[in-house]
Amino acid sequence: MANPSSPLIIAQGPLDLEQRILCELRRRLAERRAPLTPLPILVVTATSALRRRLSRRVVEEFGAILGLQFLTLQQLAARVLGLDEEIRRPSELFETEARRALGREPAVVDVLSEFDDGLGAALSALGDLLSAGLEPDVVEDLEALAKSPLAKGVIRAAGLTLQAVREERIALPSETMRRAADRLRSDSPDLLRAEAILFAGIDDAPGRTRAFVKEVLRHPEARLVLDMPPPTGAFPKERSDALPLGFARRLGFAVTETEAPARARPSTVHAFDAVGRRHEVVEVARRIEELCERGVVPEDILVTMRDMEAYGPDIQEEFLDRGIPFSGGRLPAAFDPRHWRRLAILELAERGGKAPLVRVLPCIGQSLEDNRLGDLDLACRHLGLSRLDDLADLDLNAVLGPRKAYVLPWRPHVGRQEKDSDEVDEPEENPDGFEPARRHLPRSILEEASQAARTLREVVTAWPEVAQTEEHARRLEQLGEPDPQSSAVLETLTREVSRHDASPYSLTKDEFLRLVTSRWTKDLEAKLGGEGGGVQVMTAAQARGLGCAHAFVLGLEKGCLPQAGSDDPLLPDTERRPLRGPLPDLGLADQRIEEEYHLFASLLVAAPDVTLSWRRVDEDGGPVSPSPFVRALITEGLDVLHCPADAAGRMRRDATLGRSLDPRDAAMVHGLTGSLDHLTRLLEIEDEARHQFWKLPPSFAPSQVMAKGWTDVLRYLVASFDVHPWMGWIGPVQAGDPREADLYVTHLEHYATCPWSHLLLGILRVTPSPDAMSALPAVDPLLLGNAVHGAMERLGRSAGALAEVSLEDLDPGQAAPLPTPSSDEVAAAVLESSRAAAADAGLVLPGIIQALQLRALPPVKILLDLLHRDPPLTGWLGVETTGTVDPDGRTIGPLHFRADGVGTRGAALVLDDYKTGAPFTKAKRESTRRRHLLDGLRRGRHLQALAYVQAAAALGVDAEGRYLFGKDDGKEYERILSFRHDDTEAIDLFESAVRTLRAARAQGVFFARVEDKKGESPPACKVCECRMACFRDETRERARLVGLARRLEATPPDNVDSPVRRLHRDVWFLGEKGSAP
Repeated sequence: MANPSSPLIIAQGPLDLEQRILCELRRRLAERRAPLTPLPILVVTATSALRRRLSRRVVEEFGAILGLQFLTLQQLAARVLGLDEEIRRPSELFETEARRALGREPAVVDVLSEFDDGLGAALSALGDLLSAGLEPDVVEDLEALAKSPLAKGVIRAAGLTLQAVREERIALPSETMRRAADRLRSDSPDLLRAEAILFAGIDDAPGRTRAFVKEVLRHPEARLVLDMPPPTGAFPKERSDALPLGFARRLGFAVTETEAPARARPSTVHAFDAVGRRHEVVEVARRIEELCERGVVPEDILVTMRDMEAYGPDIQEEFLDRGIPFSGGRLPAAFDPRHWRRLAILELAERGGKAPLVRVLPCIGQSLEDNRLGDLDLACRHLGLSRLDDLADLDLNAVLGPRKAYVLPWRPHVGRQEKDSDEVDEPEENPDGFEPARRHLPRSILEEASQAARTLREVVTAWPEVAQTEEHARRLEQLGEPDPQSSAVLETLTREVSRHDASPYSLTKDEFLRLVTSRWTKDLEAKLGGEGGGVQVMTAAQARGLGCAHAFVLGLEKGCLPQAGSDDPLLPDTERRPLRGPLPDLGLADQRIEEEYHLFASLLVAAPDVTLSWRRVDEDGGPVSPSPFVRALITEGLDVLHCPADAAGRMRRDATLGRSLDPRDAAMVHGLTGSLDHLTRLLEIEDEARHQFWKLPPSFAPSQVMAKGWTDVLRYLVASFDVHPWMGWIGPVQAGDPREADLYVTHLEHYATCPWSHLLLGILRVTPSPDAMSALPAVDPLLLGNAVHGAMERLGRSAGALAEVSLEDLDPGQAAPLPTPSSDEVAAAVLESSRAAAADAGLVLPGIIQALQLRALPPVKILLDLLHRDPPLTGWLGVETTGTVDPDGRTIGPLHFRADGVGTRGAALVLDDYKTGAPFTKAKRESTRRRHLLDGLRRGRHLQALAYVQAAAALGVDAEGRYLFGKDDGKEYERILSFRHDDTEAIDLFESAVRTLRAARAQGVFFARVEDKKGESPPACKVCECRMACFRDETRERARLVGLARRLEATPPDNVDSPVRRLHRDVWFLGEKGSAP
């Protein structure tokens, strides 16, 4: 036991510190002559966490004690100052005064003005000088010792800042300590009126705080319990004790290492590493559950780490999910959605018309619903409006003309990659009846938004540069109220800055906004857990000197503990060392390692059982090295457990260690690999628990009935089907089914490419929501195709061709002569069609229209040339001509189409489909091109031309169906591919493919075509908008689909047990050798 008369008591670690405080209290309580005493015993701690811990331990040890008070150092200083302490302005004004002082120093401004918030970089050095005890009367001496003009400027600015802090009565913690020390020095320590004062967990303090502690220690019954944790072989005693020994010597104690007591009992140290922070937290939570199951009080468990922001969210989610009570720590304001709205208003106030529109849009659309605000954001992006000024100056008449709404773009091309057109089947036009419902932004919303932008810009423009806090607050409120609580925070700040008994305090606009940013951010820093009970979660700095039964130290990685120290760029150690004569408490960068050694040594003995952990792999898969402190312990023989990343691995590990299985891991593994028997038993257990918890009578058994029903249904599905509705088997057509709508030939082509994509896009008309944060609009194949088709339609109309007329109503004898338009006429038609296509897509930027016109003009010229190729057309009969094909009323059913152009060649009709991409085949030989075309027919592709000639043949007219390819790539290949009405081989293939596709579509076979015949992903998947709603990237479901197809392929057709399965096989292998016709 320490000498009772000595003011210094040395403890070896937090647990020993607790025992020595309890022993000192036990001795003093035994010496009390009466249970009631007019003077209290004060226990002063460095942190609130240690204050709560010691108060709980005292209650456990002694029960309630009259006259025993637990205080932090700040609370003790406030007690010394008492009622004489006047109301002071908020501490945030220290930064304001510091920036003002730094701004008056040319040497500082010249160096830092080039940096963003350069003056802010000097605040740390200035604060170090003030904390070390700088006084105005030593400023000149310090300047003389400084070497560089920059250091001299920082020292002068520190003196000016201190003078302003005192004149303006700003509440600065170091100044509070100074005033309290001055009062004790002048009025004697008896002012404290305490029976005894015990300092706990205070192992170091800056100059003014140290001076206050030194004055308190003049009290005859004051004791300082100094934590000097026992060293290990990896940490020499001189390193771990350097910090507290230096502090004791600066207090005037002549302490040496030999005065330390006998070494305390070492802690049991465990260690593990994990894959990522989440798995690290999961393992810690798992171990805490075990401790609680063994009866450990949660309050005796400490979880600490260096970076609360990195670990806090995972700890909160995992502990809440597992029902672990916990307290301590705070979540950053960024986790609160209100934070971003507040930042939007602050940025608007700071930058005015130059503010980025994407950041300040919530201020403009405050009255809009969330979906309409998203539409407004999307519209602004596609209109090219990037700043507030752009929206304020928007000319709606130039953008919309007479239209009452702005058409929003709808096709974002999710997951799109740049590919050549002959590799990817990219749609070049909207298939008939295939476009989903379009979203429109009413003109009134754009008008209101533009007016709101002008109003906000006027408020910021009229904002005075310098004003009282009340005026600044009034201007800020005119920009909008992000949330009700923000106004209360603003009102409190205004009241604190503008004290009624002080002279007016003016602020510049930037100074005011900086104050508000600080207050609004702190206001939204939410508590991580409860109000003090449960597992104690805190940072390593907050846990200094805190003892417990079990401690978990997370994040022990290289660069985290010890933290990499670096010189202050404005006041490096070479400048600081000469200044330590007048300011002995001025910190040095190379002394920070002593703090790290002491902190880690203290954590190692914070509990009888200590667990160290770190990541071995980060979230991106990169390797992570453990802390040098940990590596030193491993060298001494510390065993490290490598935690598995998967649930099955954790279950095997738990079984090996004899630990009870984690319920969530077990549920996950059984859910992935278990049978329905596991589910049945799980539902039975759930039912038993529900009856036990709710005290339900045995006769109450609806949950049992539901459990049996679930398992019966699942057993039936597993026994009956290889796939389920979510994988594309949706059943046959029923009344009201969207499949009852007109079926176009382009629908069947899309269905043959991928039935699942056709179901989502073509039948259900589900598309990904447009993303306002996606890339700016571009000229994609769809937009280009619409512009080219529109130009060809306009040229046909001007030549006299009939538009949008049924094929049955066309009279070949009324065909208009095939025109030869001039270059100006072609350019005018392309420009007009480009404007219409862009407007229909929601794109009105002039640059987009010009780019589209330049891209569309060459394909149009190529297509016109193809119309005149020998043998040329003799007349132009129709454009955008509709028709149906229903040969002999067979089971194919009516099939609709729309031909881009219909011409005549003598008495025969020529029906054309215009393509802006490369041909289906680039073969040189006619025989090879024909083979490729027929292969496409077998696979359900290239059906349009055959539909054209079949419809014309049904009218008794000879016909030719053609594909005309207008891609401008400068290559030589055949650009016209065609079928004639008498091509019986092609017609048979057409009817076979259409019959199979039509029947499968009607029966509800809509699988995802996740592989082609080579086992590779089809090219269409690279640009498919349905990727995020597809099983293509789900390994398990993809394997089920492919496995079913392979089993059906190996089964003789007569042995396939259902028509749906046969259709599934026929469509999957459509066009392949050996497939069903």
